[in-house]
Amino acid sequence: MRKYWTIILMAFCLFSSSVFAKRAWVTGEGRFYAKDNDSLGFIKNQLLSQAFRNIFTKEFKSLGLDTEFFWKRYEEKFEEYFSPIHERLKKKYGVEAPGVSNKRVTEYQEALRAKRLRLKAKFGNLNRAILSYSIKKMTRSQQVPNSRYLMVSAKVNKKLLNSIYQKFTTEMGKRNYDKLIITTDFGLKDMSWLDVGVDVESDFVSVIEEHWVKYLKENLGAIVEQVIVANDDKRKELRERLKVPVETMKELQKVATDEEGPKGIKKLGSLWLHVNVNFEKVGENRLGKKRKFVMDGDFVLVDLEANKIVEHTDFVPVQSELSTADGHKLSSTLASLVYRTPLDLFKRFPNKISSFGFSHQRAVIQVHGAKSVRELYDFIDFLTIKGVTKRITPVLKSFNTDMAQITLHFNADTTDLAVWMKTLNSLPIGKDARHIVSKQENPFNISFQ
Repeated sequence: MRKYWTIILMAFCLFSSSVFAKRAWVTGEGRFYAKDNDSLGFIKNQLLSQAFRNIFTKEFKSLGLDTEFFWKRYEEKFEEYFSPIHERLKKKYGVEAPGVSNKRVTEYQEALRAKRLRLKAKFGNLNRAILSYSIKKMTRSQQVPNSRYLMVSAKVNKKLLNSIYQKFTTEMGKRNYDKLIITTDFGLKDMSWLDVGVDVESDFVSVIEEHWVKYLKENLGAIVEQVIVANDDKRKELRERLKVPVETMKELQKVATDEEGPKGIKKLGSLWLHVNVNFEKVGENRLGKKRKFVMDGDFVLVDLEANKIVEHTDFVPVQSELSTADGHKLSSTLASLVYRTPLDLFKRFPNKISSFGFSHQRAVIQVHGAKSVRELYDFIDFLTIKGVTKRITPVLKSFNTDMAQITLHFNADTTDLAVWMKTLNSLPIGKDARHIVSKQENPFNISFQ
């Protein structure tokens, strides 16, 4: 099975850009009105937060992003996050109780201010987009001593800033997929199912799959409509599905008339989660009624419409020595181990699936005149930054001395994308400041000059 999925990975994994052009320093300013009892560390954190916010605003504007919309969404999400914390502070200080003292109200207001400012400075972990920074100036007003000022120069990870922008401006409430289909394969080495404590495989596997279904329903409810376990017929269909070219599949989807499409897997928006689990018996103490196992495996999550892998991870091998005195307890312990192993990895699914689910359209750009692969990757970075609002993910498809092809995965109308491509004409890219020249009748056919 591992070889099988290696082949799939080679077929569907796409290479992304790895190098950004040299990043310039950006200057930001922060201002904060401190109170007498604010510590220097607290003041400095608030000033840095404001200065970084100023830098992010400049970078958003340089990328052509809607700055006001981002900060509006940021404030809304912070208030949603802070609301229950605010309520707990009210209860703690009893400010809504009859006859509460003015001193108690003042203590509450000070605690509320400090809590809000401290959490606001960290909310969303925006500062992770700052690669490095240096403080250029930190002053306090002569006329108003509590008025503080900070000037910072920083380098920004624009790719990560794009990701942050998407996270805060994307509506997560909409369902991106109709269903997630689960299949599981177990491999046994030097052992049988009797060594696991069960008579047949289904007695062991079905319980694990039922619990995974419950877990994924709870954690993917806003993104996936259904989570189901595939039966034998569906497993065969899924494997056959991977052999069908993407373009052919899209044509089939256009003529599907029933709710789910032929055989239930042709409707847009289906995911396939396949889990491989391998058990090996590496030792046994019959006298002491102990048996030693090593478990490893992997999983792959496939978008069935795009024929692309959303996520793939190998499990870290786990060795366990268990009692064989009670077969039921043995099988339960091993089943619990299998169930728990991928859960931390499954927690990443909401972000992975949501961001992936937006880029279901595809287009191919033909690029002429590229001097090197590095120049093409500079262009890919350029497209990623400029196309963030359209969820554009460019991937280098092929390259030779005459022409390169770049596949664009995007979330926009194809006509809108063509109009957008025309706006890139004559813009500089990369270190050498070469310019894009596109054919107006076909903006997807471009040259570097």
